[in-house]
Amino acid sequence: MYICRIILMVPIYCITSCLSMIHPNWTEILNMIRDIYEAFVIYSFTMLLINYVGGERRLVLTLELKDRIEHPWPFNYFFMSFHPGSSFLRLVKIGVLQFVLVRPLLSALSIGLGIFGLYKDGYFGFDNSYLYIFIFNNISFTLALYGLVLFFVTTEELLEPYHPLPKFLCIKGVIFFSFWQGIALSILEKLGVIKGNNEMSAQAMALMFQNVLVCIEMLVASFAHSLAFSYEEYSEELEKVYEPINKNMANNIKSILSAQDVIKEVKESISPVKYDFELNIDVRMDKN
Repeated sequence: MYICRIILMVPIYCITSCLSMIHPNWTEILNMIRDIYEAFVIYSFTMLLINYVGGERRLVLTLELKDRIEHPWPFNYFFMSFHPGSSFLRLVKIGVLQFVLVRPLLSALSIGLGIFGLYKDGYFGFDNSYLYIFIFNNISFTLALYGLVLFFVTTEELLEPYHPLPKFLCIKGVIFFSFWQGIALSILEKLGVIKGNNEMSAQAMALMFQNVLVCIEMLVASFAHSLAFSYEEYSEELEKVYEPINKNMANNIKSILSAQDVIKEVKESISPVKYDFELNIDVRMDKN
């Protein structure tokens, strides 16, 4: 399920970019849909890694037995080492889940502010809300990203058989490259490098370039995803499966796109007493 969600990111990027070229008036709504799905993919990737290492409860038991972990360079000069455990895992999940909530909220806010003329895409002036939304978006994504980095460092030997780095780079590459590419095109438009014509303004021209480039880049990304998320990793498991568990295509798609598990994770992560109690009980049972 999580892998299917991640792989769907490429066609969703491509479809929203194509629709933006065909219907420019839909661009803001389409961007919000893409932003929401970005956050959904980051969450799905985090849960995929947790499932790779045996699930949360088994992972907590393993983490509790580890020594203190150093932060990656150069952050080890600024932050003290930490002991992984249930609290660490919850903080990683909270770091990801806050991005799942913040990303779509800021996208919706940008649309609302744009209606009142307070948001102009690509303009970094202090009198424009784009600058502040840009800053909050980057802070939110950085927190989620660093949480994933710490998770990698802590579970490196457990994740090694699943080759997580190529998977991580595929996701990060699609999200980061398209985002900063859009920023670069906006700067070129402001500098006058990208110019408009009688039929299209300079800003619309920059947006069209962005959409065309994204469609081309998604072709490359599709090949990268097919290698990073190859079915061959699960060939042994697939040989044991004689029939699909659910033959109903509609139900399978509904399960993949459903956000019920995200809502459940948000509720559990903001209830630390219950969360710790459940994990600690399982840890003690496993130890006994």
